[in-house]
Order: sequence, then C-alpha cells, then structure tokens
Amino acid sequence: MPVKEISGPKLVIRLPDRDTFSKAAKKYLAAHMLPNLTDGKLWIMPWSYDSDSEYRKLQQLGFNGEDHSDSDMYLYTSDNPDLEIPWALRTPVKYLD
Repeated sequence: MPVKEISGPKLVIRLPDRDTFSKAAKKYLAAHMLPNLTDGKLWIMPWSYDSDSEYRKLQQLGFNGEDHSDSDMYLYTSDNPDLEIPWALRTPVKYLD
C-alpha cells in the first residue's frame, strides 16, 4: 500500500510484525505514528533538528540503524535524493489538476 510522500528530510522505517513489538515499542509507535504516513509495514517520520534523540529511542526499542547490516531505518535527505532502500520502492507519481 502506498505511503504519502512528505517534503523535506525524512526517516524511512521498516516495521516488523506487530506481534514482535515490546509494550514500550507499541506505546511509542501509537503516540508518534501518523496514520497517513504508514501502511503497517513502512513508516515515514519527518526529520527535524531534535530527531537524533528519536533515532536513538527507536534503536533502544529494537530498530536497526543504517550502520547495521540489516537496517530498519534510512535517513532520506536532499543530500542523498537517489538513496536506494532495499525494502522500500519509491515510485514517482503525476499530480493531475
């Protein structure tokens, strides 16, 4: 299912099966995930100046960072517009008026 594209820097996060989440992870995701930015398997999180602490929190909850061999999170910015994420297909769309 498509996830809405947002402008600006964003963290693209792969979500594992909900049954594997800890109670803390479920609570965190319920408080932070916007419904239009997730399809249950992928979550797009806007990136801002204080997002480093969010990134670390996600790692504490069991998500693998970009430095891991099986990463769950990738930072997509204008500095790396052609970022290849092995588990997320980015498809350009046309907007019609």
